[in-house]
Parts: sequence; C-alpha cells; structure tokens
Amino acid sequence: MSLDLEQILLTFQQGERSLKETKEALSTMPVPAGQALLDLGRELKTGTPEIIYGQHKSLAQLLAITKALTEANRLAIITRVSPQSAKEICNAFTNSHYDDVANCVTVGQLPKVKSLGVELLCAGTSDYPVAKETQVVLNALGVECTPIMDVGVACIQRVLAKQEELAVARVVIVIAGMEGALPSVVAGLTKAPVIAVPTSVGYGVSQQGFVALASMLSSCSPGIATVNIDNGVGAAMLAYRMVTNDR
Repeated sequence: MSLDLEQILLTFQQGERSLKETKEALSTMPVPAGQALLDLGRELKTGTPEIIYGQHKSLAQLLAITKALTEANRLAIITRVSPQSAKEICNAFTNSHYDDVANCVTVGQLPKVKSLGVELLCAGTSDYPVAKETQVVLNALGVECTPIMDVGVACIQRVLAKQEELAVARVVIVIAGMEGALPSVVAGLTKAPVIAVPTSVGYGVSQQGFVALASMLSSCSPGIATVNIDNGVGAAMLAYRMVTNDR
C-alpha cells in the first residue's frame, strides 16, 4: 500500500475526511499496471470509465492492464486489439469476450443494456467495423444500440425510410466514408443532435477519411458534432454522456 493511499484511508478512519472527500481523493490516484498508470477514478470524476487503446501495446502491457482492472473490480474495455493478443487475453481471464469485427475485448461482467434513445446509422457495409466498435463500447456502458446498416446517400430512399427511428432519437451517431454526406442529410431529418464519424473508406482522393472529415466539419446542416477519423470510441463516449448526464 502506498503512503498516499494509507494516509487517505487513515484520515477517513479517524473521521478527518468525509466519505465524499475520500472518494474524491482516491479518484485522483493513478494505479500502476506494468508501464501504465490507470485512472481507476475516471468514472467518479467524469461519469465514464477509462477505455484502453490496444493498438501498439505489447501483449505483456495488455495483460498487466487487464489484470489491474479486474483486480479493482472494473470492467476492462480494450479497443484495437490484434486477434493474437485478443486470444491470449481471453485465455488468461474468465468472463471475457472478443468481437473480431470491432477488434475489441471486454473482460468482466457486462451490464444489462437499456434503451436511452441512441440511434446508430452506418452508410455502407465497409464502415461496419467502426460502427461495431461504437456499438461494443456503448453496450459495455449499458446503452442499447444496434447499427442500422447500409443507409448511405447513394440511394437516399434508404435513409428516408428510417425517419420513424430518427423522430424518437435523443442522439444519432452517423458513420460514413467516401464523401461523408450522410450526417448532413440526417441532421436535416431529426431534431436530435448528430455525432458524425468519418471513416477511412473510399478511393484515392478520399485520402483515408480526410475528405469525409472535412465534409462533416463544413456541413451546412446545423446540430452536427464531428469526431476523428474511425473514432467509434469517441462517438460512443460522447453519446453516452449526452444521454446519461443529468447534472
């Protein structure tokens, strides 16, 4: 036990620190996990847990991080995990699941999902991995969300047929590559805020998603917030805060 942690607990035991103050103090303390320092108090501070970005991390780093999270009774959500690392993590920990489309691993008890009004639209099937990452993260946070697939603007009737779902949504996540036009169309069909996610899908001039990103950022439709290219996690976390933050 570190001296800082011991001091915090001692002052609480002696009545010199309230329960609220103790929680706040503990929430600021990073927890070592190999080379990483985990922010286990992030959910207390922000309402959302720390999510581990798995790409470029070694298997040893991922195992150490997962072990620290599970020992602290936290759900481990790890994104951008290679199939090889995912297999090793799932072999090492019980109650684990790997989604090979999203390339995400969860370790721990998943919450029951509930409908909070989040709709997820995916322009084309090539955008599905990013949509799936968004869904996995939202489901791990307890939010029901199933992608509405293949409703891109090449056949505008496809998205127009989803106006009933858009009418009751509290927030709409729209994932699209190529020219990235779908969020602009959706924002003109719903009163809900739209979170636009550009993907790195498209031929040469699309520049790995930069054209879609620029299109979404320069949209003439009001009410759109745009996250980074292929950033399904960012979209999921923003949507989660929008539908759960009642402060």
